[in-house]
Amino acid sequence: KKPAPDVYHYVLDVLGLDARECVAFEDSAAGLAAARDAGLTTVVTPCQWTGHQDFGDADLLLPHLGDGLNPLPADAGLPRAATRLELAHLEALLERRAARDGAPSRPRARRRGDMNEGLRPC
Repeated sequence: KKPAPDVYHYVLDVLGLDARECVAFEDSAAGLAAARDAGLTTVVTPCQWTGHQDFGDADLLLPHLGDGLNPLPADAGLPRAATRLELAHLEALLERRAARDGAPSRPRARRRGDMNEGLRPC
């Protein structure tokens, strides 16, 4: 149970992924703590019940993910003004975190078409 990172460790192990190539989306301080303890880059979008919590450790804090009807505010903290969070933003976030942590280059991001590589039916 969060804030223990066990669920993240389990999923990373099952999928055969390195935490450096993954981003966790959370909405609570407990979820943020679990994701950070598992070594994941984090995007937090607080909800009405968690908006008062401390998200200072988040790699990116957004009011929401944005869409055409509800665009992100201009000061959302993205590298360029955008109406929604996009894959390019997540890739830049992973690179910034790796550079900040002094980590080696992160593994290649998975692309559509190789998402199911290595997975087997349960």
